[in-house]
Amino acid sequence: MCGRYTLTAGWGEVENEFGLPEPLGATVTAQPPRYNVAPSQPVPVVALHRHGVRKLAMLRWGLVPY
Repeated sequence: MCGRYTLTAGWGEVENEFGLPEPLGATVTAQPPRYNVAPSQPVPVVALHRHGVRKLAMLRWGLVPY
């Protein structure tokens, strides 16, 4: 089972912390801080893309049943 978590960092902080090469889109930056992120909600995820470049995407939080 997945737990809940909080996301209180501002988007500028996320961008600086992970060294994202592209500015975050308006859809992502318009979201307010979230204090009760639950499974099945979309959340921002930073992952390594090709050639070691970090990218941010909105993905669904939770586990996929087998």
